[in-house]
Amino acid sequence: MPLFGALVFLDEGCASVFSYACNLTLLYCIVKNWKPRLRSLNVILVQNVALDLILGLFPITSGMWMAFVNGRVYVMQTGLVRFVNYNIACLVYCAYCGVLCLCVLAFPMQFFFRYKTLCKKDDVSKYLHAALWTVLMILAGTIFTGFYLAYSFHANLTEFDLPASKVIGEYVTFDENTAFVVTESKSFWFPATFGFILITFIISCFIVLYYANKISKFIYENAAMTENFKHLYLMLHKTLMLQAALFFVAGVIPVITMSVYSVLQVQNAPCIFAIASSAFAWVSVINPCVSIYLIRPYRRFLRSKPVSASMLTTKTVTTAMTGASSCIQ
Repeated sequence: MPLFGALVFLDEGCASVFSYACNLTLLYCIVKNWKPRLRSLNVILVQNVALDLILGLFPITSGMWMAFVNGRVYVMQTGLVRFVNYNIACLVYCAYCGVLCLCVLAFPMQFFFRYKTLCKKDDVSKYLHAALWTVLMILAGTIFTGFYLAYSFHANLTEFDLPASKVIGEYVTFDENTAFVVTESKSFWFPATFGFILITFIISCFIVLYYANKISKFIYENAAMTENFKHLYLMLHKTLMLQAALFFVAGVIPVITMSVYSVLQVQNAPCIFAIASSAFAWVSVINPCVSIYLIRPYRRFLRSKPVSASMLTTKTVTTAMTGASSCIQ
């Protein structure tokens, strides 16, 4: 049965690799299409790519396996961090939680910037940009601190809790050096941290919906826009909406589930959160693919590359055959 845990870790590792491949491809498209009409979207997408690249590091680095066992919450660190001190490994997990929340909380700011630049024709000052990012970093740091206070850091689960090690050992392989964090599901800091995350996520969701509705109305009702420009702005707007929706689903569903489990004081759930984590690891892969597919200039740019390469190959072969024929004659 530990094969199941190995497959989950392999799935998350593949997600990390594909995340880097897709995000670097998107970054290449952004650089090659850095035009005035795409500038505001490109700036937002560069931020998203940076967050996705950071987020993509954690599945293969941490290799988290979360389980409720006998009223305690365990998170095993089975990834590459097993080769470092267990305190560092557990801090990596807390950092992952902070970064994931930062990715979700960044979308309200991006929709606000989009609203100001598109609907109000205002430039976003560097000071406002820096101030809002500072607020987001403080929120992410608060969440990191909450998890740091909620969990205690350990290694050698067998020695710490033999019954729990037998349950978790049915799903994932670990040894005496494998780091893990643990907390009581009814402790103060654990539900308090998830409650804080849930409140910030709900507020963020309402902010996104508010500005998304404003932007959509502006695009549809603006008579000064040509059909081409309306199509372009709607295309960019849909891209941001889909990215936001994916991250909210990836962030809100686990948080709500964890909050419900904590309130109901569920005693055992050995694998459901690990399976969910394995699925949500692919969000950072889907996001760049959605952007490339929906944004026509990016899609055309990538399609033109194989065609160009094919034409170059054909031209080279034709030239070589012509040269050979001339030599024979």
